[in-house]
Amino acid sequence: MYQNSKYEDILTKLGIIFILIILNLYILFLQVVYSKTAITVDTLPIIETIDTDEVQSQVQDIADLNGPIVAEAFALSNITGYPIGKSYLGPFPHFELGISIGAGCANMEYFNDDDPANDNGSFPCVFLNPVVHFGLGLGGGMDVLAKFFYFDKTVKDPGLEYDIATLSDFKVYSIGGKLRYNYISKKELLPFILKFGGINFSIGADFMYGDVSVVGEYDYTFEDIDLSTTIVDKSLNVQFEGDYDAVIEWSIFSLTAQVLGYLDILYFFSFYSGFGLTCNIASFSIKFNGYGELTSDDEEFLIVAPDGLVGSLDFKTENEYRPYPLMPTYVVGLEINLFILKINFETMVNLRNSNDVNAQFGLRLDI
Repeated sequence: MYQNSKYEDILTKLGIIFILIILNLYILFLQVVYSKTAITVDTLPIIETIDTDEVQSQVQDIADLNGPIVAEAFALSNITGYPIGKSYLGPFPHFELGISIGAGCANMEYFNDDDPANDNGSFPCVFLNPVVHFGLGLGGGMDVLAKFFYFDKTVKDPGLEYDIATLSDFKVYSIGGKLRYNYISKKELLPFILKFGGINFSIGADFMYGDVSVVGEYDYTFEDIDLSTTIVDKSLNVQFEGDYDAVIEWSIFSLTAQVLGYLDILYFFSFYSGFGLTCNIASFSIKFNGYGELTSDDEEFLIVAPDGLVGSLDFKTENEYRPYPLMPTYVVGLEINLFILKINFETMVNLRNSNDVNAQFGLRLDI
């Protein structure tokens, strides 16, 4: 008996080590699934040679830098849609019906002037997930929530137009469900003032599919590009300024477990907070085409080309990325209770990097 127990313990430890090794290898290679870039550089006659391989490599680096950012934003957006500030809807036939709009936000450090993300070629990504949601009390401390959304440009053009990105076409649908169990029920702490709202455990499944077409303006500096003319032969920085078009297609399935605690203050305010863990199975493909001028402000080059024009660049890049499979989150929310009308604000922080977040706003009727 002792021997068998000893061997089982050793096998268990070896199994855990093996799983951890496989998981770490998976995480190491999972973000960049497929990458391919092709470029065309048309230089002026005064340019004898230019290191196009280095330009192509840096173009691919830009795609590989931004691809995982887009994947993380979509993953965070996918798990929004259930802004409920009560630990339990109540026994059947109690139900709730509402709408919410959530947003997954990645690379938000871009807006910090002192952060390298501000000028390393990356850009922020914000993706919206508006849904209609419905909840029904099942009794025994359990309730179930569901969400649904379908939208494309023929339904309504949101008019998102910025220099860096203008939405030209899109289609997206989102569905999901969540089962909750009220593990600890409500308890009054201070009469009419403070009430412990309960603790619940939940597990949910969410699926989202879509494709989005975006156009915009883009500028980037290619560093240390070898360039030769009749009188200049050196490595210099070359600036790209032009337009781009991009097509993003994705599908993502997420399983999320959460534990949340609730606190009611003066009936009108409900605060809740807790932790969650999401497992993502996803694919995000990006086709990114850019075209524009290459220039340099190098003093020696300006002697040969006073206007600084090197030539033109046309590049096409196709890539596929995935978000990290495991995403731990911290959740905090506030619900304002106006009798049967509830107004909710909620956000989650991705604890893996503490920078990527989602946020959602919801209105619902609780009956």
